[in-house]
Amino acid sequence: MRDPALRMNNKRLSQRAIEGTVLLTIGQVTSYALSFVRNIILARSLSKADFGIAAVLGLAVTLMEIAGRMSFGQQIIQSPDGECRRFMATSHAFQFVLASAGALAMLILSYPAALAYGVPHLTWAFALLSLVLFARGFENLD
Repeated sequence: MRDPALRMNNKRLSQRAIEGTVLLTIGQVTSYALSFVRNIILARSLSKADFGIAAVLGLAVTLMEIAGRMSFGQQIIQSPDGECRRFMATSHAFQFVLASAGALAMLILSYPAALAYGVPHLTWAFALLSLVLFARGFENLD
């Protein structure tokens, strides 16, 4: 038969896993709900044209973030070398380089993107979005 202490330890681990999953799910649902509320507020306070432009800018940021995401934080957690300072420093450096490259690409493509969306007068807004991508390079993965 199995050791009762081992069974109790497995039960605790299962319970912790379920609690962690529930907590993460609540966090994601809250994030999506707040995003939905933000969009409702914007839709009610902006004209249709302005809301469309805000949606276009939001899509541009989302596209660039998805393209630049490499899940470095998840890598640090899952890697056996995740506690190593050199591994973490390399992950931070690589994240910074990717974010900088994404920001530069967004800056270069700001005018063509504004033209593609039919709002060339908002090239400055697309260029300003590159700062958001650049700032993502400074996230702490620790």
